[in-house]
Amino acid sequence: KFCGDPGTPAKGKREGRSLIYKSEVTFSCSAPYVLVGSTTRICQDDSAWSGSQPRCIEPSRTTCENPGTPEHGSMNISLGFKVGSKVEFQCQQGHLLQGSTTRLCLSDLTWSGSQPTCIPHSCKQPKSPPNADVVGMELAPYGYTLLYSCQPGFILSGGSEHRVCRSDGSWTGKVPICRVGSKQTEKPTATLQGTPSPNIQVPDDEAPHFIWRGYYDYKGQKHPMSLTVKFLIAARE
Repeated sequence: KFCGDPGTPAKGKREGRSLIYKSEVTFSCSAPYVLVGSTTRICQDDSAWSGSQPRCIEPSRTTCENPGTPEHGSMNISLGFKVGSKVEFQCQQGHLLQGSTTRLCLSDLTWSGSQPTCIPHSCKQPKSPPNADVVGMELAPYGYTLLYSCQPGFILSGGSEHRVCRSDGSWTGKVPICRVGSKQTEKPTATLQGTPSPNIQVPDDEAPHFIWRGYYDYKGQKHPMSLTVKFLIAARE
């Protein structure tokens, strides 16, 4: 298995030339520049490098670089580029945002998420819900899809984790609601009679009465489901 060229940061150097599975490369910066990102990256079995792309920055820098405004879009930079600041992106009418709608300046002076682009589309970009991070992308065979995740300190209490643009310009699902809270293991619930469940894989290290939540595919779309582990059967070859 082969990983592509991980590159060499400007004002820095890379050690290690092998780009095959389990190979390791290390990065360093020329003085006085400071390295941010991963000092070491390993070629993984999925042909991708571990960690994040490193950069060499001036030691006096205390802010993230300007991430740039996408073509046919705009960026809200009212809070600037200091650590902890968040920038928001929007696209012009007739375009949808592909990438992260918001990005946060992290402590290592890199931006969270991925830089967005604005692509022509028939659907109108829905307003981002409070306390949620949104990523838009093309997913085969669904088409343009918005993926939602609640920010730290919040949990999903309603709505949909993903919404797909229909051919008529409308969106599947409902606007997600993120409320203050943390994920906790729920108490066992009674099992209801119903139709046979589809074949799914359940983690084999769960204790009895643990509620497992996952998804199943139906007509090309994922639907949430849950089941309670009643008992375990240990088997050895």
